[in-house]
Amino acid sequence: MPSFSSSNEPGPRGSPQEPNNQQLSSQQQQLRIASLIEGLTNSNWDARDAAASALGNIGPDAREAVPALVTALNDSKRDVRYEAAWALGNIGPDARDAVPALVTALNDPDAAIRRNAAEALSKIFPKA
Repeated sequence: MPSFSSSNEPGPRGSPQEPNNQQLSSQQQQLRIASLIEGLTNSNWDARDAAASALGNIGPDAREAVPALVTALNDSKRDVRYEAAWALGNIGPDARDAVPALVTALNDPDAAIRRNAAEALSKIFPKA
């Protein structure tokens, strides 16, 4: 079982810190990412939300989740869309395939999702 960070500070969603990438072997990390990608299709929206958040915490190493996160940008639940946009931003330049979906998300009815989509685009295309 991977060890968790010694800090008990909550992560961005108030949950305990995720194990950092250096604490997981490459194979463990890939299995974890695959499981989280599968979690994005769970019938429980709370599980989809948690999966998107966890993928965002992984960051650029979660680049293979980009297509599933793009799909999550169209989720019926606001929290899932919010976390998906945030996660794509944390993946950064490797999430370039998400640009059309993020541009569409700039028109989401929820201002927080529009903000996350704009921030994600700025992280995908950082200033030179």
